[in-house]
Amino acid sequence: MEMAGCLILLALIMSLTLYGLNNAVILANTASVDAQLLKLKDECKSMLLSPAGNVMDTTSTPGLTRKVSLTLPDSVEYVSFGFDPCSGNSHEGTIYYNVAGTKKAVIVDERVSFRESSEEGSKMPSQRYLMITSGGRYEIIFELVYDPASGKKYLVSYDMSY
Repeated sequence: MEMAGCLILLALIMSLTLYGLNNAVILANTASVDAQLLKLKDECKSMLLSPAGNVMDTTSTPGLTRKVSLTLPDSVEYVSFGFDPCSGNSHEGTIYYNVAGTKKAVIVDERVSFRESSEEGSKMPSQRYLMITSGGRYEIIFELVYDPASGKKYLVSYDMSY
């Protein structure tokens, strides 16, 4: 009887340890994504201080471009630029993300909108938003552009590699 009690206690200790380790991994993954997206926010904000390329004039000087790298853990459910897939209250200058069921948002700037380009190699913004739906390594190029017809600034993503 004493041996059975020891085995039950050992099993309980092991299950609590595994539960704690799992939570620690989730916290570490969330902290990693938080840090990467806060750094990306700062990079995007610094881009907004530069002149933007004119989307209507193909001969104009291109806007500032930045190539960013993200290494996302497998627990990432999504990282979405300018669109919150879980609500209708999206703000287009915000990065929304979900890591292991924890949803967060990082506001980059209220005066800019994230968009994918209308076609490969084009700086013309489309109506589509960039959304990453799994963990992995990603490289994304953003360009700051301005549409004089609408008066809006965009951070257009026009190349993404895995």
